[in-house]
Amino acid sequence: MFGDEGSDESHKRLLEWCRRFAYRHGFSYRAPVRAKRLQSDLEETRQSFATLFWTEHSGVSLGDIINADETPVYYDMPPTKTLSKRGNSARVKEAQKHSARVSVLLSIRADGEKRLMQNCLMYSIGGKLPPLIIVKGTPGGTIDYDELPTYPPGAVYAVQEHAYMDHDVWAIYLREILKFEVQGPTVLVVDNLHAHVSDRAKTIMEVELNCSATLAQLPANST
Repeated sequence: MFGDEGSDESHKRLLEWCRRFAYRHGFSYRAPVRAKRLQSDLEETRQSFATLFWTEHSGVSLGDIINADETPVYYDMPPTKTLSKRGNSARVKEAQKHSARVSVLLSIRADGEKRLMQNCLMYSIGGKLPPLIIVKGTPGGTIDYDELPTYPPGAVYAVQEHAYMDHDVWAIYLREILKFEVQGPTVLVVDNLHAHVSDRAKTIMEVELNCSATLAQLPANST
C-alpha cells in the first residue's frame, strides 16, 4: 500500500495518509505555546539590571565577566504537535518531556577572547569555557565510574539522577572549570537557580577556591 516496507518513501506516504485521515475526521495539529512576559517589561528589567550591574562592577574588564547557564540537549526528540478536534480549544499546556537528554552548562566571556586554562589541559576557545555535560545516572554508579572516563576530552562530565543541575554538580563546575579560569577580579553572571547562588556555592568560591570571583544574579524570569 505504501511501497517498500522500511523505505523513506513508504514512511512519507504513511505520514501523508495519516494527515489526510485526521483532516477528514475533523482533527488538526496543535503545537504548545509558552506564555511570555511582555517585551516592554523585559526591556525595563534589562535596563534596571544593566544599570545596577555596571554601577557595582564598572572596574571589571569584559574578559573577566563570565555568563553561565544550562540548556537541555535532546538526542531522541519527542513529538512537538498533537491532534485536536477542529473547533475545540487549541490550548496545549506543554509538550511531553523525553528522558533521552543531557543538560549542558555553557559559559562564555563577555569579550569572546580565548585563553589557556591554568592547568594547561583545555583551551577556552573563542571566549567559551569548556562545557559541563550532565548525564543521567547515579553518582558513584556504573556510568560515573565506568562510562565517563571513556567520553571524549575537551569537556567536564558529571552524573545526576535526572541529568539536572543541582548543588553537587554546580560544585563540580566551580572546582573543575571556574577555578582554572579566574586570573583576577571576575564576575560570574548566573540565573536565580538556587544551586547557583546558595551559601554553599559562595563558600566554595570564597574559601575553598580562594578565588576573586563574585556572583551576579540575573532577575527572575529574565532568561
